[in-house]
Amino acid sequence: MGVTPGEAQIRPDRELAINPGQVSGAITGIGGKDPAVELDVVWIEAYQREQAQSLGYTVVDASTVVATHLSNILQEHAHELLGR
Repeated sequence: MGVTPGEAQIRPDRELAINPGQVSGAITGIGGKDPAVELDVVWIEAYQREQAQSLGYTVVDASTVVATHLSNILQEHAHELLGR
């Protein structure tokens, strides 16, 4: 109906480090907020994955981020997309 149900920027050359609230240190990268889970996130380089995981971050690749966000948008708006 002409309304944008969701919007985000993806960085396909990086991985997303999600702070679940119990990390033991900071990691450098491009910070932000994940709209799907409302947690602090950092876009990191692929070589930083192990370091981020050892600090307690949950790390996912860009394609998983897209799939998760798309799934959340579809779930939230299913009643608008499907009808009798």
